[in-house]
Amino acid sequence: MTEVLSRLGVLVRKTNLGQAAGSATEAAENLTGLIDMARKSVYIVCGQLNSDVYCDQALIKAVRRAKSEPRNVAFHVLVGPGWEAGCPEMKALLEDSTSVATRRPPIHFAVVDGRHVRYEGTHRAEEPVPPNDVLYNAPQTASKLVRIYYTLIADDEVVTLSEIEAQDCLEQ
Repeated sequence: MTEVLSRLGVLVRKTNLGQAAGSATEAAENLTGLIDMARKSVYIVCGQLNSDVYCDQALIKAVRRAKSEPRNVAFHVLVGPGWEAGCPEMKALLEDSTSVATRRPPIHFAVVDGRHVRYEGTHRAEEPVPPNDVLYNAPQTASKLVRIYYTLIADDEVVTLSEIEAQDCLEQ
């Protein structure tokens, strides 16, 4: 995972929250903490709003709080095909701000307020949640990942990390 971030020109600062590396619990807790911090925007790129992660009740409550008055955080979500198999409750919460790609996104991440990041290593659909890093106060990394989000939205044919790099979306 840090190798992929390094290829993107990102300085990685790992955060260990004490959970088993790569667990759905860790992913849900990391996302909940980040979304609770959100004041303006949340970008999420994932496969299908995996029920093991996104049906976590604390995470659902965090999304509800973020989307409600007075915060009104803007969510921007990109998921792959089959997302309807993900968490139904989260799908209903995020449906108005979700784009569906014709192929599974090559990397999964969340960016909060252009500063904070949760990043998963790449994995195949049938694999469990891989280890993930949380980076706080990392605006350069966040900016690069938001550009990747917009590249994936704009060009659904960009489906591998190499193709993303070839699109020059990571230029400063």
